[in-house]
Amino acid sequence: MEAFGHVLGSALGGSFLLASGVHHGAGLAELRSTLRTHGLMPPAIVPLLALGILLAELGLGLLLALDLLVPGGGRGGDAAVALAVLLFLGYGGYSWLLIWRSPGQLCGCLGSTRPATAWTPIRAVLVSMLTALALLGSGSATLWNLDVPVMTGMTAAAAFAAILWKLPDAMSIPDEQTSVGGAGIEL
Repeated sequence: MEAFGHVLGSALGGSFLLASGVHHGAGLAELRSTLRTHGLMPPAIVPLLALGILLAELGLGLLLALDLLVPGGGRGGDAAVALAVLLFLGYGGYSWLLIWRSPGQLCGCLGSTRPATAWTPIRAVLVSMLTALALLGSGSATLWNLDVPVMTGMTAAAAFAAILWKLPDAMSIPDEQTSVGGAGIEL
């Protein structure tokens, strides 16, 4: 079970961070614009904050991936997990503040086109808790020494991550006139 928790936490946290980092890297100007629109940070620090978010996501995501590939997690596997947990908790706190002080704003989460809702900070806290599972049996499991139940768990973790990320969009109320799959069916 320790191996499962370790792999689940590293895979889930790492996949979120790498996907978000790649998205933010491709659209750093969009991230800066979103942060400015939120109005929660002084405009002068927004460019530095956006760059810091990008570097933290990519750096921690790569370290968590390395944690899965190298026995013992390479250098600093536990530290990377702990920092990723703190980053996700920070995202939770920021998004809570956003929906409290500036409701209706886009969260800036991986290309989401929906406003931040109460689900946004809950999702961040859930991801932080699941990432923290990587501290169980840390360094004892890699992709190369896993058994079938753990590999199945990794696949489930990837599916769960995708569902967890898209759930807010799936739960939102569609616009009044929404076409279904281009078939001309109006809802």
